[in-house]
Order: sequence, then structure tokens, then C-alpha cells
Amino acid sequence: MRSAPLSAEGLFDTFATRYDAVPVSLVRMGGSCVRARLGRTARSAARGFAFFLAMFSFADLLGRVSGRGTEGLWWLDLTVLGGWSSSALIAVCATLLAAWALWPRVDRVRRIVTVAAAAALSCVAAFNTGAFYRAWGEGRIEPGVPVPFSVVVGSVLVGIAFAAGRVQPVDAFGRGRSGAGWLGWTLVAVLLFPVAHIVFFGTTDYRRPADAVVVFGARVHASGALSSSLRDRVETAVELYREGLAPLVIMSGGIDMNGTDEAAAMAGYAIARGVEPSALVLDSAGVNTDATVANVMRRVGPGARLLAVSQSYHLPRVKMAFRLAGADVATVPARELEPIPQTPVFVLREIPAFWVYWARGLTRGR
Repeated sequence: MRSAPLSAEGLFDTFATRYDAVPVSLVRMGGSCVRARLGRTARSAARGFAFFLAMFSFADLLGRVSGRGTEGLWWLDLTVLGGWSSSALIAVCATLLAAWALWPRVDRVRRIVTVAAAAALSCVAAFNTGAFYRAWGEGRIEPGVPVPFSVVVGSVLVGIAFAAGRVQPVDAFGRGRSGAGWLGWTLVAVLLFPVAHIVFFGTTDYRRPADAVVVFGARVHASGALSSSLRDRVETAVELYREGLAPLVIMSGGIDMNGTDEAAAMAGYAIARGVEPSALVLDSAGVNTDATVANVMRRVGPGARLLAVSQSYHLPRVKMAFRLAGADVATVPARELEPIPQTPVFVLREIPAFWVYWARGLTRGR
């Protein structure tokens, strides 16, 4: 005899009965496992970022001692404390952060001092945040992002303090659940740090009176028309000149594959917009960032006050190069009249380039 098919109500009752049969303890265990996994991930991220900040700090301190480094690109500004005081604070905090990242199972005393170190640095980040908004309010900067990098740094430090303050969990055999996942988060920090400088510093307009404006070259079409990125750079330089911020505008670029002189094309565009020809200096040998910086420094000399104009993704590297060459440089991002589709590719390219220029600052004296 065939049984009658279950109705929709019967199917629902059957499912409900079977679901109710699942022990509540198993459901709670599943939730606990998810929370434990999220907790371990957050702890690994905190350790990875702590180790990155510690290593970056040690490298920067080494640069200070040797009279090298690119101090214009730093994650915290401790100048208010003075030279040796700030160095001592960074050295102590970096040591504690590195020790916790490598050996997270610490005793109560080490846990307290590690939390205190992260909290102290987060207070410095809060002070830097206040300085950012004061500078913005006084018109000394025009940020592209209304939140400073110090807010991100402070948030990371608070997360590190919270993670360091928790007792390292152990498994059933009494072993610490440390693992090596934090190394992956260290790599994430290495990749994100240059991007953060582009987003927060590269997009900020630091214009001020200077001896000269330096415009970095880009592609010129065979027709002689400037590419959109180069047009934006020259338009921004013309704006700075019209504001009377600098008496000279240095156009630096190479010779394109089509034989077009980038510097000459840039100068022609600027003259058509009212820049006096006598205010223009052409550098047709600026084939890359290093060449432009070297050629400009030969003309203006060490200590010159410069305004450097390029796209935001390029400016952190430009600033490092000029500061290493001895220039007092402020960066101004080109005002983009239309989006550049290749920007994500250019940003990715700047990640390794950023670290190359940063490492160069540690190995070469200014």
C-alpha cells in the first residue's frame, strides 16, 4: 500500500521536528567556534601590524642615527617631544610591540607595559589628528580626504592594545594558539602602507610660497596635444603661478617615442594660458623621476623651496626623492578634470617603487 505524499505543512513539521532534535549545545558550540576563529584572525592581524610598525620604527631610528632616512614620510609625528625624547619613546614602544608580536604569551607585567606602549602611541596619533584639523582650519593644507592618516594609525594601535591585553588562549594540551598567520598580516601592512600614503598624503594640497614649481612630464600625443594627466599637471602649475606662489615654473619631461619634446609641449600649453615665457624653465632630459630631481637640483641648489606637481599616486615618491636630494619640497596633486582609467594600475606600480625609494633613503646620506 503506497503512503500518501506529504503536504507542505507535513514537510515543514518534519523539518522542524528534526531541527529541534539537534542539541542546543551543538549550535552554541558552532557559534563559539566562529567567534574563536574571528578572535584568532583579529589577534593575528594585530600581531602582524604590530610587527610591521616595530620594524619600520627601528629602520627609521637607524636612519636618524646615521643622518639618513626620509623623515618626511612617517607614521607618527613626535617632533613635539624633541629629538632624543621621541627617539627613546619610539625605541621602547617598538621593542615592546616586536616582542609581543613574536611571543604573544606574556606574563601580566609585560602585558601591561605592552598595552601602555600601544596606548601611548595612540595618544600621539590623537595629538597628530588635532594638528591636522588645526592646519586645515588655518588654510595651510587642503586635504583630499577629510580624515588624517593618524586616525587610521591610532585605530590600529588601539586594536593592538586590546589584543595585547587579552590572555593568549590555549588548547586542550596547554599550548598557545599563536600560529604563523600574523606573518601574512605583516605582508598586508607592507602592501597597504604605501597606498595609505597615496590616499592621505598624496591627495593633500600643501601649496605655499616657493622658489619654483616643478611639473613632472607625462605622455604627449603625436598631434602635440597633452595627455589628460599631463594637462592636469600643467593646469595646476599655471594656477600656482597665477596665485604668485613661485616666480619660476620648471617643465621637466623626456622625448616621447613619437619624437615630441614633453617639456616644450608643456611650456607651449602654459604660455597659451598666460604664463610669461621668461618664467619658464625647460628640462627635456627629465626622462624619469630621478632624472627630473637631479636636473632640478643642479639648477636651484640644496635648500631650495619647491612645489612639486604630479598625480597623487606619484607624489609620496617625489617627496622622498626631493628630500633626499636636499630640497625643501611641498607637494601639490594635479587637479584631475576627468578620471584616469589606469589609476589603479599606477597605484599598484607605486607600491614597490615606494619601498625602493624609502630604502634608498636609509642607504644614502642626504
